[in-house]
Amino acid sequence: MSDSIDLAVGDMNGDNYADIIVSQLEGGEGIVDGFNGKN
Repeated sequence: MSDSIDLAVGDMNGDNYADIIVSQLEGGEGIVDGFNGKN
């Protein structure tokens, strides 16, 4: 298992708030999670 993450920030849904997308780097389980910046 990898202890590193990949992080992306941007307005993914067009609501003018920065959303956050997080995933594991190589060696992880392929899990991706997104967080709505407005909430």
